[in-house]
Amino acid sequence: MLRIAFIGTGGIAGRYLRTLAAERDAGRATLAAACDLVPERAAQAARPFGAAAHTDWRRMLEAERYDAVFVCVPPFAHEGQEEEVVARGSHLYVAKPVALGLDYARRVLDAVRHAGVLASSGYMWRYNDINPRVAEALEGRPLGLVLGAYVNPLPGSPWWRVKAQSGGQMVEQTTHVFDLARLFAGEVETVSCLGTFGMLADVPGMATEDASVCNLRFASGAVGNIASSCAAERGGRVDIELIARGALVRYHCPGSFRAWVDGREIAAQNEADPYDAIVHSFIEAIRTGDGSRLRSPYGDAARTLAVTLAAEASLANGGMPVRVDPV
Repeated sequence: MLRIAFIGTGGIAGRYLRTLAAERDAGRATLAAACDLVPERAAQAARPFGAAAHTDWRRMLEAERYDAVFVCVPPFAHEGQEEEVVARGSHLYVAKPVALGLDYARRVLDAVRHAGVLASSGYMWRYNDINPRVAEALEGRPLGLVLGAYVNPLPGSPWWRVKAQSGGQMVEQTTHVFDLARLFAGEVETVSCLGTFGMLADVPGMATEDASVCNLRFASGAVGNIASSCAAERGGRVDIELIARGALVRYHCPGSFRAWVDGREIAAQNEADPYDAIVHSFIEAIRTGDGSRLRSPYGDAARTLAVTLAAEASLANGGMPVRVDPV
């Protein structure tokens, strides 16, 4: 049975641990150790598995035996965990966004390649089982237009409101929509972005944009627009539309779509939970040595990061076009 360690047990880690419990019951993997700065949180994660609890990730890596490590820390808290993990020969999983800067992501990617380990990331919608149906609907039809949105209420974490800690909404949250745009339309060459900072000015500690629109130029020649806002009172929307000659796909997150292709209507929704799929695929990739099971490897996640960082750079310089840096 594979032994898994966690660095960071709050937020998204809890969802991954639910799936890991099922993997343990199936005899495939279990939690060996959990680390969190909050002792009670580390203990709560470790207790159901009989795992060790730590508050210092370096000491945990030195003290425990493990095959893979999940790094589930806030964006600002990446401080070399990934390089240390892979240097010890362990496989790596990193929740999104994988970093706040491309230099950091490139160092991790180089370390992964040097160590020859597997490295995955937390873009769970890559694992939606509707994706092949969408690709089939668009097959042979070059995309011309991509429209996306991530509009929701303000998250509660104080660090999320501070751009220096979260990276901004596009980097930390709308990144999922940017990633889907890359999945279906290919690589992005340039972006230009405008935003507003006025709607939530009365919120204590608010230091990031509360709405933005980002125009994209894809290498294929397609164009796109992705809108973000964290100022919705309730509800909101997370979706993407893909328009090609004779085809329109409306893709709703977390996992359903409706398409009109040459006058035919097609619709489908996920039959499985992508959170389960992303954890299971990582574990099976380790067990089998088959890296092709990873639909969002670290290098690909770094390319999505590059797009969102370029968008934030354009936002900062008043909407001037910014070329996406290569990874």
